[in-house]
Amino acid sequence: MGAVPVHVGFLFNILISMFAMLFGTLAGAALGLGQVSKFAVINRPSWFFTQLFRNSPWLVILFIVLLALPFEIVIFGQSSRSPTG
Repeated sequence: MGAVPVHVGFLFNILISMFAMLFGTLAGAALGLGQVSKFAVINRPSWFFTQLFRNSPWLVILFIVLLALPFEIVIFGQSSRSPTG
């Protein structure tokens, strides 16, 4: 296996960043709309989730996410290792 060209890694990084921004925007909008809801079933979990992440250090969240994700993913029979593995 040879090295991956720099432009492939760069484009992959841009793609992941775009998906992260899209997911963050949609999740933030959903939580914001949930907090202004008049239904307690929607309002209270949205408030709790927002407060939980608002009061947590980013480094702790980063380690939890890093350790929770698998190091190797198999898709359509192809094994793909994560860069952290």
